[in-house]
Amino acid sequence: MVQVMVSLLLLLVTVHHVSTHLMPATDDQYDVLSRIDVDDSVVAVVRRNKILHLLYDETIIGAEFDDPMLRKQTTYPGFTIMQCSAYLDRKPSRALQIGLGIGSVPSFLRDMDIPTDVVEISEAVVIQAADYFQYEWCVLSDDEEDEKCPNGQTFVMDGLEFLNRKPKDLEIQTQEDTNPYDLFIVDVYTGWNPFAFLVREKILLIRKNWLTIDGVLVMNFVGFMHGPRAAAPKSIYRTLQSAFKHVKCFREMEDPNDPEAGNIVFYASDKHIDFALPSTGIYKDPPPNTFYSVVTNFPNWQIFTDLDSEVEVAIHQEVDDDKVRFVPNNDSYKTDEGPALRVLTEASHGQKDFHDIHVETQNHMRERVLSQFPLALWNELKQDNWSQRPLLRNHQQVCCQILFSHLAARQIAYATRHPPSASHLRMRLHHSLICFLEKPECTISKINRQQ
Repeated sequence: MVQVMVSLLLLLVTVHHVSTHLMPATDDQYDVLSRIDVDDSVVAVVRRNKILHLLYDETIIGAEFDDPMLRKQTTYPGFTIMQCSAYLDRKPSRALQIGLGIGSVPSFLRDMDIPTDVVEISEAVVIQAADYFQYEWCVLSDDEEDEKCPNGQTFVMDGLEFLNRKPKDLEIQTQEDTNPYDLFIVDVYTGWNPFAFLVREKILLIRKNWLTIDGVLVMNFVGFMHGPRAAAPKSIYRTLQSAFKHVKCFREMEDPNDPEAGNIVFYASDKHIDFALPSTGIYKDPPPNTFYSVVTNFPNWQIFTDLDSEVEVAIHQEVDDDKVRFVPNNDSYKTDEGPALRVLTEASHGQKDFHDIHVETQNHMRERVLSQFPLALWNELKQDNWSQRPLLRNHQQVCCQILFSHLAARQIAYATRHPPSASHLRMRLHHSLICFLEKPECTISKINRQQ
């Protein structure tokens, strides 16, 4: 009887296939739900094929299924693999992620009772994630009676600036003589891979100021895992090996011979990296190519294990000093097809040697994104948000004034509880007004939902 009930429950679980990329556009259907223009860029929420996408210009920085029953399942396996940091056998007690996207990973960690702070350079990205993708945006208040963001706070600032400061500078609470986070995630891809976050100096800075002794560093990189173009992610692997005793790297593709570029997820720690993954219910025999199958099977998708043996020998040779980390010579691992692997440093992170790899990866991903949406969308996003707008009719002008006053009153009330920055307030008011001009009925509904 119990087995029958379990089977019935499993039938009720809604699943959706996941993939490293979506299929090319075959129709012209899409809906721009929101756009925020920032300088020469556009941060837009676009619905297409029952999926909500967050676009930063011509890059997908996050996506989720429009069906509420599917929203907890990631659309891309790489995000699932990062979410599985919640299942580390040493369950994290506090996490931080640099790079928000739509908040897939930090929101998942928070749902798993792991308070997670986020650092995101773009306020527009935070606004869109909070308004359309269920991201909880909490900003600490100076009022001692206010709630102190129990699920995690959001820092709208440059991630590199954040790393160069110390927890006390940002009023991040720490226990005596310990760093604040036992899980630290870096996912800063926005159409290209910012190598400034991946150099040895920054990784050591994370170790020194932010990560606990037993903590785990997780990094996401978009690139190729085969051929000469794999020299870039393999060099990241080498760099992590120079700072941590244990490194694991996972592809997001189930097929080990997949030639496409995709998310490559690194885990690094001074303690063994193991997972206590769920194995009951739908995870026991998950449908293939779904969120649940990725959670179950990704440990078998480990790559670059051929780089491990040299590190073990080098560490054992210097086992007397536990502070010594293996730092291979930049010429220590040459390939016949491409540039030599190296430890990435601020002085030498392959700017010239890896230039062609970076350009090829960037162009490859851009073409993939462009193919997934109709040309009309890209033409629409290129248009100036004001200059292309027709003149308002009188009744629309009146409605705008009423809406603007309503929003201003709400923002004043909101500010007394969680005071946003002046730029945040201006941007949200401006964004709401623009949204209303385009889709009045959507905005009124949104206002009611946010109250």
